[in-house]
Amino acid sequence: MLAPVSNGPVSALDKKKRVNSDADDELRDYCQRTPHIPTMDNPLEWWAENTHRFPRLAKLSRSYLAIPATSTPSERVFSLAGNTVTRQRSSLLPSHVDALVFLNANQKSGKVDVIVEDSE
Repeated sequence: MLAPVSNGPVSALDKKKRVNSDADDELRDYCQRTPHIPTMDNPLEWWAENTHRFPRLAKLSRSYLAIPATSTPSERVFSLAGNTVTRQRSSLLPSHVDALVFLNANQKSGKVDVIVEDSE
């Protein structure tokens, strides 16, 4: 096979076309030649094993698979904040509300020792 004849330095446009062509080929290969991943398999493990075949798609998949599938943790914090700021406590400073929500959330789970007893 003969090497292509080069008429000078490769332009930025040529490089971009080659990268886009490679990305198109990678996506086509994934869509047409890759069997479906079984439902019970861990997709992160599958992408780790196939990173060499699909480097661009693997990077993209890691960014999307890192998103939690539920909004429960954030909803829990909003609920806790709503229970902390009541009609009687509506004049609390935002920094105090943040501190109360943080302490309440972490005290219940045992993550933080909120009250440290003096040993003396």
